[in-house]
Amino acid sequence: MLFIDSLGSGGAQRQIVELARGLKNRGHAVRVVMYHELYHFAPMLIENDIAYDCLRKRSAFDPLFLFDLFRYLRRHRPHALVAFLNVPGLWAKLIGRLARVPVIINSTRSTVIGDLRVWRVLERLTWRLATCAVVNAKSIKTVLQTTARVPAEHIHVIPNGVDPARFEVDLDPSEVLAMRTSLGASAGSMLVLVVGRVYAMKNHRCLIEAVIRAKLAEQFDVHLVFAGKVHDQVVRDDLGTLAESGGARTAGALSRPNRGRRALVENRRCERTTVFSGRSAQRRH
Repeated sequence: MLFIDSLGSGGAQRQIVELARGLKNRGHAVRVVMYHELYHFAPMLIENDIAYDCLRKRSAFDPLFLFDLFRYLRRHRPHALVAFLNVPGLWAKLIGRLARVPVIINSTRSTVIGDLRVWRVLERLTWRLATCAVVNAKSIKTVLQTTARVPAEHIHVIPNGVDPARFEVDLDPSEVLAMRTSLGASAGSMLVLVVGRVYAMKNHRCLIEAVIRAKLAEQFDVHLVFAGKVHDQVVRDDLGTLAESGGARTAGALSRPNRGRRALVENRRCERTTVFSGRSAQRRH
């Protein structure tokens, strides 16, 4: 059983749906449970014949929801409960133990747990209730060790991944050129795709600084493309200024999901090297 806040259009939500698909393909009986009525990724579960339920949470602290969760776990009796994000992870540890779930895996996806005292204390008090913790960056493991005193052997680092096969589609070269033209980029320029909402916590600055340090702009006509909603215009302007200081240009923005997908496909078709960072998005070292 996989437990998360919602099936809204977020990275953690996408990851838990991909995990559900992977487990199902390996022969496991999978069920997803959430508590906010957001269903962006629900069609992917339906397409793969994966059951999901929403236990509606009426307020920040809803005793009735906790009782509903307890009854739900007792009724389905999962062999394992995997929770994504801090709040679902807390309820999974507390209610999951009361419901006698044999294996509880708490998946932490950001370093915010080390920035807020209340979460540091809660993690320090409850980490033993989980069978183990999973994080998607080494820096999150470090934060859990240093601020919440979670033993290193309790934490497993599993970086995020993307299944390239899901993005394999045939594209008309004229369509690719038209997309580049709409962004102000030429056919031979390098597009650097900045994925995710534009917000300080996402630390897009790290990517742009890497482009500058690699001196890519000296070798290519580099265009920076934002593929995500701008939540902080000040941060967006600062990133643009930083990119231009290193010789890169701000090519434009991709607002529709299908265009973001095409940019990713184009990158793969051009056989560009893909680079990923083992650090968390929120904290720089």
